[in-house]
Amino acid sequence: MPNVQNAQAIAHYYLDLIEGRGCRIQLTVDGGTECTEMLKIHETLRADAALKFVPPSWPYSVSLPSTDNTPIESFWHWKHNGEGRSIRYTLKEGVDEGFYLPNDYIHW
Repeated sequence: MPNVQNAQAIAHYYLDLIEGRGCRIQLTVDGGTECTEMLKIHETLRADAALKFVPPSWPYSVSLPSTDNTPIESFWHWKHNGEGRSIRYTLKEGVDEGFYLPNDYIHW
């Protein structure tokens, strides 16, 4: 991810995950401002696709402090170990190969 604090980058990555793995009933986040667009997308998709799962019985999302949000925290460790390289390495590789331009607003 070029910028894990950018709401549009997070939303784009989330759409990639949905495309590859499908949408989940509930999204659990740490409540950071980078999650706002992703939460809007999730709520819209779920409202259209899962009509029987309605709030308040089935909330669209839950916000937890990141220390309590162990699935996402463990995901970053899995992602790093699973691919055998760090995000820093991947970004540097993207710069070296000309795929990622850190000064280009679109690449943020």
